[in-house]
Amino acid sequence: MKLISLPQNQQEIKTNKKLLGGIMKGIGFCPGPDSGKSAGVYSSKAGLTPHQIGTDNNQWTKLHQYDKFVYSRISHFSKLAANENQSLMEAAKLPNFIQLEWIPANQKEEFKSFTNVIVTQDGFFNKPHQDFNNINS
Repeated sequence: MKLISLPQNQQEIKTNKKLLGGIMKGIGFCPGPDSGKSAGVYSSKAGLTPHQIGTDNNQWTKLHQYDKFVYSRISHFSKLAANENQSLMEAAKLPNFIQLEWIPANQKEEFKSFTNVIVTQDGFFNKPHQDFNNINS
């Protein structure tokens, strides 16, 4: 199974005003749109069949593999950045993207990469920018 297939039944992220083309979907926790709300999980599409729901549930049980993969890729480029991100998540009691509800990441987990992972496809591109509504800030 490829990481690109994981969010296949997730809703597209349409709030990106910088999006110029392609598709963007998220796994994990996202900034909340309501005033006073900090975050929630990216949601699945409406009207999924029982087979699609079963496939999604099966994929969610394998998320630890993806967490390890994402962490290894970030560590490859910067071990310091990966370690600092883990420390930040532990200090702020942030959940890992592989969790289904907002419970602080288990301190014993080997990999605590990020609160979310964004998967892009179909020629995704957008205007260069910096995100200011990051829940990790």
